[in-house]
Amino acid sequence: MGVLLSATLDDGDGSTRQLLFNHKHEINTGRTTSISTRIWCLNEAHDVDEESLGQGLLSVDGDDFFDPDQFSKEQNWKTLAMPFIAVATPDINPQHGNSNRKTNGSEKQQHRFILMMDVGGDIAKSMLFGIMSRKPDYVCLCVAANEPTHCLGLYAQTCAAMGTPFLLVVTKCDVVDEFELYTYCMDLSATLEGVGCMCNLIYSKEDALEYCMKWLPMQSSNATVGCDLTNLDPIPTLPPPRVPLFPVSSVTGRGLGLFRYCVAHLRSVQHPVSQSPAASSMSQPLFEVLLDRAFQVRNIGPVLQGRVSRGRVVVGCSCCIGPDTSGAFHPVLIRGIHIERTHVNEAYPGDEATFALDYLPEQVEISHKGKVLVGKPENVCSTFFLSVQLLSQSFTPNLQPIFYSRNARQAVKIISYRSTSPNGRSSATMGSNEAEYQVECEFMYRPEVLTVGFPCVLQWMPNGIAVGKVCFLRSHKMYASSGN
Repeated sequence: MGVLLSATLDDGDGSTRQLLFNHKHEINTGRTTSISTRIWCLNEAHDVDEESLGQGLLSVDGDDFFDPDQFSKEQNWKTLAMPFIAVATPDINPQHGNSNRKTNGSEKQQHRFILMMDVGGDIAKSMLFGIMSRKPDYVCLCVAANEPTHCLGLYAQTCAAMGTPFLLVVTKCDVVDEFELYTYCMDLSATLEGVGCMCNLIYSKEDALEYCMKWLPMQSSNATVGCDLTNLDPIPTLPPPRVPLFPVSSVTGRGLGLFRYCVAHLRSVQHPVSQSPAASSMSQPLFEVLLDRAFQVRNIGPVLQGRVSRGRVVVGCSCCIGPDTSGAFHPVLIRGIHIERTHVNEAYPGDEATFALDYLPEQVEISHKGKVLVGKPENVCSTFFLSVQLLSQSFTPNLQPIFYSRNARQAVKIISYRSTSPNGRSSATMGSNEAEYQVECEFMYRPEVLTVGFPCVLQWMPNGIAVGKVCFLRSHKMYASSGN
């Protein structure tokens, strides 16, 4: 991501990845512990010369990759500055109406804006929470050519079970020989075939375009199955996903042009608009913001950071924040909205924004995942049913896995389960890689906001994964806000 965003080849010591770090300890350790979000402005009409990429000598004006050693420090700093503030304004979405930045028609046709997120880390936290809270259109799995391949299978199996199309990138191709790289790619193909995926090495732009226009959109249509609130049937069996494989090097530039060409031609995925139980019958649904964290700003007050999942958020509107440990919502007032450090008057679905509030209730602990900012108090639940597909290991009643759905992340207790397959067996332990099961769960600490039909994941140590969706809410209660 650092190389693509800065158009600068790496020096071999990870200099470009520092553009993605949010905290000092990430810079010191080199390991990301938070979700980094950046907007990539891509020129669709410009093609990248693969041979020039390998030499790392491309012009800066062409928005291509260049070798930092060939330019002065001042030019290098200007390129690394990443002026993405303008492209994050509401004019990138046709539904946003009036914008703060004026662009002509030719610019809109030539440029494409892609929201990229780094959810690096282990599968227990960053990866699952990032996918469930952001619901990306596509996932790119990156693995180094000098690292083992066994850990990739669980990531690929999780994405395939959720119906999310994904790409595979092998990095650090410059540190291994060609024979070792070929053997490594064959091992990756065998690993993916073991979890039901077909992996193909991409050699040309024609192959990449075929994936973008045919195979990946076919898998994207299946990604919306879990968001269809009118379909409560178990998730249907999906065809084996076909995964494109791109060997790249961030130091020499090998394969970056082909990967960039593929990303530039990915189609946008139209997700169905989700309606909450508290939404009105008006055409414009009530807004909802999935909150990530909160912090204090001098002379401003409490500021919340999150992603708008639905509706339109306007400065000055009264809303509610919650739920707290008892499930209650508390009234607050939005005093300001910032997107990419730029003040805006409105925020729309998909925007990563910060919201300044008049005050933050003490009962609401933002460090506990699952907090939302909504127009009206929503229903919360403690006990619910899931329809899941077991991917690895097995689990029994009274097991306490971690539950992921939307921006909620909390331990649950499995009360009961039953097989939903025709040939289901009533054993005491649910075996791995079997048919779907309906599982009754209960939150262990506090109620959460859930929606029937939304995708979810159960994860337990060491490598247990079950993927499905919420199918029924048993204890569904509307808690009045403290201001009513």
